[in-house]
Amino acid sequence: SKMYNLPFAYPGFCDKKWEEFLGFGENEESIKELKKRGYKIRKIPYFNGTQKSIELTRKIVESYAGKKVILCTELHQFYANQYEEMPYIKKKFENAKARKADNVIFQPDELNIAIHIRRGDIVKGQESGEQGLVKRWLSLDYYTDIAKGIMEKAEKKPHFYIFSQGEESEYRIFEKYGKVTYCLDMSERDSFLHMIRADILVMSKSSFSYNPALLSDGIRICPSGFWHGYPSNEKWIIIDEVTRQRKVDN
Repeated sequence: SKMYNLPFAYPGFCDKKWEEFLGFGENEESIKELKKRGYKIRKIPYFNGTQKSIELTRKIVESYAGKKVILCTELHQFYANQYEEMPYIKKKFENAKARKADNVIFQPDELNIAIHIRRGDIVKGQESGEQGLVKRWLSLDYYTDIAKGIMEKAEKKPHFYIFSQGEESEYRIFEKYGKVTYCLDMSERDSFLHMIRADILVMSKSSFSYNPALLSDGIRICPSGFWHGYPSNEKWIIIDEVTRQRKVDN
């Protein structure tokens, strides 16, 4: 919308609970309402960010100038540098009505660290060899090395909150580095909220922790091999997934 100087039409979420939780549609013109006013939907090709794609889309936009149409993209458009829209989506999230009902279990006198360890489907991927799942894998050592580093440098008492799947016994090693709360049964939206509000968020290769990172004010510790981009500032710390060392140039 910004690129082509077009007003944005909000498509809505298929899950109404997430719709209310995120609040992205509040005070936005919706596609549903525009259709009631006689606007027609026209689908445009997959947008991949190449110059050819940009120019093709520009020609399509210009061809509909002055007409009552809504130009809709395909679902799952790839957008590497999603952080470029952080100020906009963060403002929408923080102003949502749902924020009045937020409740987090973090303690103000502790350093609250949310660690997202993606498992579930990617565990099966290690056995099947499916590349889409294999590339998302990060070993437990990757996370514990980060936890150890936090423990050694923390000025406040570290409290680790583990967001994953499986049994608590699989993650007991984190107790070597500080207090641990296992959030394995916490709901999706509550998990999402806690990752946003954490003092430090340790991400996995997953949009389920990358998206909270976009909305967070805390420190984000990120794996180097992820396909979405990270901003270049002190609150985004990129860790090489092999050497477990901080990458200066991300």
